[in-house]
Amino acid sequence: MAVTPAFDIPPQARSPVSANVSTTAPRNDQMTALGHDRPYLPVGLPVPLPTHTEAQPLFTALQKWQGTVSQVTDSTFSAVLLDLLEPSVEEVAEFDLEEVSRGDLDLIAPGAVFYWSIGYRTEPSGERSRSSVLVFRRLPAWSEKDLQRATDNAKELRNNFGW
Repeated sequence: MAVTPAFDIPPQARSPVSANVSTTAPRNDQMTALGHDRPYLPVGLPVPLPTHTEAQPLFTALQKWQGTVSQVTDSTFSAVLLDLLEPSVEEVAEFDLEEVSRGDLDLIAPGAVFYWSIGYRTEPSGERSRSSVLVFRRLPAWSEKDLQRATDNAKELRNNFGW
């Protein structure tokens, strides 16, 4: 069963390619001689687009602490630090407010929890530098009122179940 193409192929294009036939693209004036009324556009295989992801710096922590703000002044804050690599060690430290990201400044208040990491920041270019990072937790700390409300709810549930 012969397959008929949906378009007309000129007779010159139907002949098999021989060793003396040029494989270069025909000029546009030759295309009209072959029966084509459009300029020659080379057809290539589709090439998948590269997925471009922005390379991110890598941070390798050498030391980590969880801190709780104990006191705030105009230019500094003090905190009690819990060593996350050696949890039995508690320390007290003072930080300049300039070390805190602008987005975290409003979170600094007594009782606020933050994480402090010291380590190496490696850029996509391979450049390496020592870095200190302070990140404040965005979850609110429990207030005395919140704790009392939770205790009251627990007592009510206990009484309802008859425990």
